[in-house]
Amino acid sequence: NTPGYHRVFGNASLTAAGFIIFALTDGVTSKNLVIYIGVSNGDSNNAFDFIVFLKAGESLTGQSSANGINLYVSTRQIADLSGNLVNPS
Repeated sequence: NTPGYHRVFGNASLTAAGFIIFALTDGVTSKNLVIYIGVSNGDSNNAFDFIVFLKAGESLTGQSSANGINLYVSTRQIADLSGNLVNPS
């Protein structure tokens, strides 16, 4: 929820029917960014790697709809609100 540009990467593992959603929220409304859908008796691993911009007061959330659906996520801030690069420590 730190304002700026963030790299979001990892794996979405779906071994059951259902879905995974990444969304931006300001605490009142949400905007879906990425949706993965799994089928019954299926096995799906989806690697993802995307950049998201968070304004002040926004958060990135992830949710799954059922057991057997997992998110393995890492994030790293790559630039601040003004676009200045953020170097790793």
